[in-house]
Amino acid sequence: MRKHDYSKAADAVHQVKALLSEKVYKYEDEVTILTAIQQESKIQVEMLKSELYERWKGMIQWTVPSDKIKDSKEEPENLKMVLKINTKLDKTDILEKVVIGMKKMNILKDSMKKFVEMFYTHMVQPIVENRECVVVSTESGASKVLTIEVTKTKTDDDEVTYPNPQDMFQNLDILLQFLNKHLLHVVIEDSSSDGQTYSLMNMMGSFIADDTLDLAVKQCLIKAIPSSHKDLEQFNTVIVATEEVQKRLVNMKFIQPDNRILMDYVQNVNTLFANKKCQEIIEQARILMTVEVHNTVRINHDKPLGELPALFDGEGGGGKKARKAELASESPISTDTFRLPSCLIR
Repeated sequence: MRKHDYSKAADAVHQVKALLSEKVYKYEDEVTILTAIQQESKIQVEMLKSELYERWKGMIQWTVPSDKIKDSKEEPENLKMVLKINTKLDKTDILEKVVIGMKKMNILKDSMKKFVEMFYTHMVQPIVENRECVVVSTESGASKVLTIEVTKTKTDDDEVTYPNPQDMFQNLDILLQFLNKHLLHVVIEDSSSDGQTYSLMNMMGSFIADDTLDLAVKQCLIKAIPSSHKDLEQFNTVIVATEEVQKRLVNMKFIQPDNRILMDYVQNVNTLFANKKCQEIIEQARILMTVEVHNTVRINHDKPLGELPALFDGEGGGGKKARKAELASESPISTDTFRLPSCLIR
């Protein structure tokens, strides 16, 4: 058996296990050598699984920010996520052998689930939810590197923060094309069916395709729907981009041809536009209902009308006016006479 041929190694341990499970002699339980072989077989199975896990981890390396940095809102941060893939060992490509070996040892599905969870959290979500996002695919020696950098900035409440739909689709395409070329292109035979095959990209799609497309619709596409008929005509470019990405995802086998999440969005765009317009009108009506319609001034004991004007201007008037002023000073009125109750006046 050649070095690193994990597929043949998996076949060998399964053959040994099958042979040891057969009853060949009625007193075989008393043969100590068989017990020793059975124990050694179990040890070899676990050793093979452990080596396959290590090879898988060695091919896929993540560099992601800690949760504390991601959730920080004190200062703007540039978040950087890096995925490095190296499928060569001793100048030999071992990806397919490792994957098939893991499949035969029944550990591929769990390993793929963990990888897909990391991919969805640290790569898919950032490009769908952030406006300022740059995706770059590079090569560094034998390693293939995918880098995502997100610029987190403080924004006003009315500032657009969702990504441009065309940019979001382009970044998503870069992610999936990178994985399809360097990792998920490996084809595996489905042991539960008659000779049918599937790729690792099929497997990843079965885990996160629906969640990815739902996220793209809710966090980007619906928010990008315009609220005017003029802008709705320009929105046709987004519809075309949506239809194109649907075709690419099907060709890549990330989604099945009958997956309608994106296409249902395109076909319902007029309804969504009408709903958005109605919501804006309702919001405007709600604001108008709470606006002060009249300009008023509140009057109470703590805020009186002020000093009363003099009864006479002091110019002319003769003796009668002087007498009236004298009588007024002799019989002062109460300070509460002209005091109004608490009220609003225009």
